[in-house]
This record gives sequence, C-alpha cells and structure tokens, in this order.
Amino acid sequence: MKLSVNDLVVGYGGKVVINGLTVEFDEGRTVILGPNGSGKTTLLRAIAGVIKPLRGIIVLDGRPLRGGDVGYVSHAGGLDPNMTVHENLEFYAEVKNASNLDEVVDRLGIRNLMNTKVGFLSNGQRRMVEIAIAMLGSPKVYALDESTDGLDVNFASRVKDIVRSLHGIVIYTTHMLSEALELADYLVIIRKGRIAFHGDMTKLGGAMRIVAKRGVRPGLLRLI
Repeated sequence: MKLSVNDLVVGYGGKVVINGLTVEFDEGRTVILGPNGSGKTTLLRAIAGVIKPLRGIIVLDGRPLRGGDVGYVSHAGGLDPNMTVHENLEFYAEVKNASNLDEVVDRLGIRNLMNTKVGFLSNGQRRMVEIAIAMLGSPKVYALDESTDGLDVNFASRVKDIVRSLHGIVIYTTHMLSEALELADYLVIIRKGRIAFHGDMTKLGGAMRIVAKRGVRPGLLRLI
C-alpha cells in the first residue's frame, strides 16, 4: 500500500505554503520533521481532505482518496466541549459508518470517560478521544499532527505507544528530532513547503541517533 502526493501546491489567502511538493508514504510510520511554519500541518490537512490543493493530486494505490481512508488527528482538536465523550464518539462513528467504536474505546482505555463532558477533560484525555475518533472505521492512513504537543510525560508516552501500534500508513508530524527517532520507520524533513530529505531510518537511524545525542538538532536541519 502506498500513498502518493504529486506536485502539490497549497496556499492560503494568496500565500503559497506548499509549492510543488512530491512525496510517497509506504506502510509503516513516517515522521515529518520540520520547524514551525515549514508546511507540516498544511500537508496533513491536504492529505486529510480538510483543505483543497491549488494543484496536484493525492492518491492511495493509484486511486483518489475516499471518505474513511484517512484518520486525522488535528493539532487544533475538533471535539464539541458541550457534548460527552460518548456523544462525540457516537456522532463520528455515525458519520464514518464505523462499527468498531467499542473496540476502540477499550483499546485506548477511555471507557471511564464516556459520560464526561469534553470541556472537563484534561489535554491528555482530550487527545486520547481525538485519536479514538481517528481510529473509527479502521482507516488505511493515519495523519497525526504533533499529537504529543502540550501533554505531560505520561500521556505523551501513551500516545507514542498507540502510534507504534497502528497498522497501515501512519504519518506523524513533529518539530522534535528526539521524537522522530523514537517513532520513525521513515523520516521526511520539510523546509519552506518543500521536501528537504526523505530516508529509511533502518539505514539512517544509527548515525542520526549519534547526531541527536550530541545536541545538534538545528545543525541537522541546516545540513540537509
């Protein structure tokens, strides 16, 4: 299974954020690494169908993406704070025509939150519910945008464990090299809306771990 992004151009209000980007995602975990403003979130939003590209195509195994192909976790969230967790999940399960709600709830260990209004959840609890929504319908592609950002150590660890357990094509964005090294099978570095680097971590992991331990993360991005 392969997700192909070809000659993608995305912009807002006359400003081009992604310009002619081409990249392929294979099964496994691809981490997109880049500084804030590099185009990571915009790329994920285009893959998830949240925004329409000005140019280019995104295909899964040669066909256009269909509704339900992508499970998206937005950095901005998307839950209704006035509804309970159960009501939010039921709403999205109906939209996605998903039959695996109970399985997802048990897998993520959030059954104790089902009758709680989202507005009363901690950041970590909210993120677990957002990931649960992404998992509804067992999508072929997961697009997770900086999903540990703002979380305490325990919830961040839980999120990373979940990311490791997902099957299919998993695309995860971060601005932290250490997190990329923890999660990536493949690494993409994006700068100013273009791909600066794309590599297999089984070949690069050792060298990059040495770089990370020496504390030269900014230098790595300058060298690519």
